[in-house]
Amino acid sequence: MARRGLLRRGMVAVVAVVGLVPLAAPAQAAPPGNDAVERARVVREVPSRFVQSTGEATSSADDGDCVLGSSVWYRYTPTEAGRVRISTVGSSYDTVLAVFSGPRAERSLVACVDDSVDLWSVAEVDAQAGTTYWIAVSACCGPDAAGGRAVLSFYRPGLPPAPVVRVTSAATGEVSGRLFVRGTVACSPPFAVAVQLSVSQRVGRAVARGDAFVLTTCPGSGRARWAAELDSTTGWALRAGRASATVLGQTSDGYDYREAGPRSRVVEVTEREDARTVAGAGAGLAQAGATLAPRKELRR
Repeated sequence: MARRGLLRRGMVAVVAVVGLVPLAAPAQAAPPGNDAVERARVVREVPSRFVQSTGEATSSADDGDCVLGSSVWYRYTPTEAGRVRISTVGSSYDTVLAVFSGPRAERSLVACVDDSVDLWSVAEVDAQAGTTYWIAVSACCGPDAAGGRAVLSFYRPGLPPAPVVRVTSAATGEVSGRLFVRGTVACSPPFAVAVQLSVSQRVGRAVARGDAFVLTTCPGSGRARWAAELDSTTGWALRAGRASATVLGQTSDGYDYREAGPRSRVVEVTEREDARTVAGAGAGLAQAGATLAPRKELRR
């Protein structure tokens, strides 16, 4: 059995006292309805998007190859042939995606994918009319791995729309000289979006310069927020005043990608206290060393 949230099973010693109501055992959430392959959730059309919690999902030795911890199942039987992409972009944890075909008891693995874009997985299937496909979303990297918020999208292959990236504010720490930048990005799911930010500022005869990389996901509608922190790499602290910001945006699902930019603009940098950071400012905090990784196959 997979780890079941933060609840633990154990013996509780209770002293009986006349006139008191016995203590009730703590409630424990049940696994999701599509926890087992025989109860797979039906996908009726493409495109489709599903969001669910897999924190209480379990794993089974009968799940098959490439299915790890906290697995949940989906079933898709197309009425006509065509290529379909299946994506976990937007999930809150490291996902593994397995796709099987054929009768449930005799299903065969046709795709096993991990880390197509950052820690999300994307598979492309040449779906045949009348064939049933069984899709398992599980947690990397073992049978006891914990799940989280799972996002599963079904869509047709095609180029993503180019992102529209904006910088909405920039402020520098009055002591540290660190730059705090916030912005928005308009894009469409189920794609991931990366923002490469470069800021430069003339300080006397010198130049302060810094870079940041942000990875987030396109929202279901509207705009996603992003936030980044960066330090100058030239030894000169960034300060209040005008600075030049260059932004490059890229949307990708591990197969196709589109770029927008680089686009430069002048931003007005304000001064702020150092005690507070951008952590928790919204989706897309700066990630050191993050990349839009190429798709890779995983078989276990």
